[in-house]
Amino acid sequence: MSTLLLKLAAPLQSWGDFSRFTRRTTRHEPTKSAVLGLIAAAQGRRRTDPIEDLLSLKFGVRIDQEGVMLRDFHTARRNNNGSMPLSDRFYLSDAIYVAGLETEQITLEGIADSLMHPVFPLFLGRRSCAPSGKLVLGISDEALIPSLRNHPWEASLWYKQKKARESPGEVRLELIRDAVRTSTNVQSSLNFNEYDIKNDVASLYTAQQDWHQMLALPVSILVFFLIGAPLGAIIRKGGLGMPIVVSVVFFLIYYVVSLFGEKLAREGTWDAFWGTWLSTLVLCPIAALLTWKSTNDSQLFNVDRYYLFFQKIKGFFVALLPGRRQ
Repeated sequence: MSTLLLKLAAPLQSWGDFSRFTRRTTRHEPTKSAVLGLIAAAQGRRRTDPIEDLLSLKFGVRIDQEGVMLRDFHTARRNNNGSMPLSDRFYLSDAIYVAGLETEQITLEGIADSLMHPVFPLFLGRRSCAPSGKLVLGISDEALIPSLRNHPWEASLWYKQKKARESPGEVRLELIRDAVRTSTNVQSSLNFNEYDIKNDVASLYTAQQDWHQMLALPVSILVFFLIGAPLGAIIRKGGLGMPIVVSVVFFLIYYVVSLFGEKLAREGTWDAFWGTWLSTLVLCPIAALLTWKSTNDSQLFNVDRYYLFFQKIKGFFVALLPGRRQ
């Protein structure tokens, strides 16, 4: 038996084997069905043509360069009156794989010739994902697993340097065969479902927070007005500098509490109401106090008043000393 080695590399790839309605997911490695479809397109087979002769091929893949998961919010529409539903489509960016097909050498030679001279355009999972670089790496006289293990590393130079920094001395590449594909499918599906759930929950928290922010921002503007206007009436000394200093202090309090609450709301630790409204609620009592003091013509920021108050407290404690009583 011989093995045909293929290099599957492209700016974007998508290997979906589990898609529901408007969510078009992708696996983290190429699927056998997708690679067989690639071969069928190269040979000029139509969708209705049989491919039973290809099903007997032993398939394996080596992950040379892990791709980055990307999500595309698809909004494409048809030219006619009908419209396509909005959908989320997932891709792998900058991934590189070495795929192997094991069977008789004469069969592999025909497949290799078809891939180098395809009848239909080739793509890696979706029509927008055209392969880049050399697709056919050659035919090995070894079996599937030894061929994948012994073939040189096909990753990009920057990726090799990155892996060398992360794990100097040795880099292990993952191999996936047909025999372990069932368990890998289940694990990949579970991992992707967890990824979907986290994204959906994060989107829900963000939507709730945005809804509360539409209501909280106008109220916060009103609260700042109720703080700023009384400050101008209460502070009578120091010119313009003292009111600005006090206003900046209140703004910093609002800003820090707002960042703290919004972070907890995004993480789901707090309810979106408290995370968004906390900073405004903290300043509401201050605004009410300043408004009440300004209406009563109170000298709230009179330094001499506070100085006399602390002098009275000091005199009270001094009078309690034993030496002072005599």
